[in-house]
Amino acid sequence: MADTRTAAKARGGLAPSGDVDLCGRPKEAFRRLWGTLFYSGRAAGKTVMVCSAERSDAAPRTACGLATAGSELGGAARVALLDLDLRSPRIHRLLHAARLPGVAEVVTGACSLVAAARYVRPGLDVFPAGDVAGREEQILVSDRLATFVADVSAEYDYVLATAARVTHYPDAQILAGLLRQVLIVSDPAEEARRAAGKARKLLERAGGRSAGVVICSSPAPQEPTDTDG
Repeated sequence: MADTRTAAKARGGLAPSGDVDLCGRPKEAFRRLWGTLFYSGRAAGKTVMVCSAERSDAAPRTACGLATAGSELGGAARVALLDLDLRSPRIHRLLHAARLPGVAEVVTGACSLVAAARYVRPGLDVFPAGDVAGREEQILVSDRLATFVADVSAEYDYVLATAARVTHYPDAQILAGLLRQVLIVSDPAEEARRAAGKARKLLERAGGRSAGVVICSSPAPQEPTDTDG
């Protein structure tokens, strides 16, 4: 663990300040959301996939805010944020981290887990998607991805991962069987909520366990619910 975190820290990152998280939203909302997920039993495990039904910045921003909040609470939690949205990776841009190397390089054997980790703040490392180069599904179904997730889970207390939009690609359904816990982020519009309900059913059929649907209205997400609309 020390080697991973030392190497990640050497590659730099951003330090948060004040009451705004690294993605520019109020920290307190994400602290409440983190507590609801991990301390009230909504998420049965310590690994959660955060995704949306449709194309939106809400899911990666929510994942960033959650990861930041989790790394701050109690001062001892070690959080890893994995960008597994291989279609539109955005975590590295949101957190101002280097894009390469990343998950793709680890899975293809081009670099180690240690080399792919990016230090963001004390308690938080991010693993960017890396150079996918049209190999999205090849990477997602690789046994090495399962090994990568297992290795990260063994080194960190909590693991959050993003995924491509559910209704457009099979990626999140593939990952649901691996990551299990799923948090769906939706815009407040009625159509978006219906799409979130559809996405939830797809992911549950694929082996995922729903941790709820978060309605992400500006400037902060609301508490997760079990309803589809």
